[in-house]
Order: sequence, then structure tokens, then C-alpha cells
Amino acid sequence: MDLLAKARALFKKGEWDAAAEIYNEIIRKHPDRPEAFVGLGAVFAAQKKFTQALEAYQQAEQVAPQDPRVNMERGKCYVRSGQLPEALEDYRKAMLKDPGNEAAWQGATEILQKSGRQNEAADLWSEGLRKNPKWQEKISDDLSPST
Repeated sequence: MDLLAKARALFKKGEWDAAAEIYNEIIRKHPDRPEAFVGLGAVFAAQKKFTQALEAYQQAEQVAPQDPRVNMERGKCYVRSGQLPEALEDYRKAMLKDPGNEAAWQGATEILQKSGRQNEAADLWSEGLRKNPKWQEKISDDLSPST
């Protein structure tokens, strides 16, 4: 098992300190691996150490500025820490980098809805559906009766 897989397995078990140690080891050996910074950010977010998590995501973005996963994970961290405008900004960046990222569109739409911006949320989701017509097919399939 490689170190990244080991760190992820520890994270899933809730062994955050052990996972953080491995992520830090990966970063020391391979400072160009955004996955390690994202993983470290996830550890800190799980521990509600949001400032440290956001710093790790910032480092990930410096290493991989076009990677939408960085914006997605940082957006989730912002949501968990109650910073909805910042989360919305990161979800929008993820949508620009990967227009097919349904989770980014959903996250942004939910933030707009929670902020009382229903029309803007509906417009944004409609835009996502226009850019991703397969989502509509998926929704239709999900709503179809089982045979």
C-alpha cells in the first residue's frame, strides 16, 4: 500500500493524527503532490481546525492551481466553518475549472438557497443543466418507477 492510500485509510478510520503524519511525510518527500495537501486539509477540517485546513488547501492550490478538487474541498471546509460567501466563491471556481462537476453546482445552489437567493439558485441550477444535459437524463431515470 502506498503512503497516500495508507493515509486515506487512516483518515477513514478516524485516526486523524496518524493520517496527518503520513500526509506531512508525503509533503516533505513530494512537495508537488496536491493530494497530500488536500488530505492534510481534510484531516484538519475533520478536527475542526479550520484555519489550518484552509492553509493546507491554499498550499494545494499553489501546487495545482487548475485542480477543481482543491476548490471543492476548500469550499466544503468553508461551509463547515460557516463562511458561506467564501464557500460559494470556491464552488464557482470549481465549476469554471470543471463545468461537469455536479457537486460544485449543487453546493453553490444550496448556499444561494440558504441565503434566501432562490431565484439566483434556480438560475444557477438551470445553467448547470444546460451545460450538462446528462444530469436531466439522470434525474429522469431517478424519478422513473422501478420495473
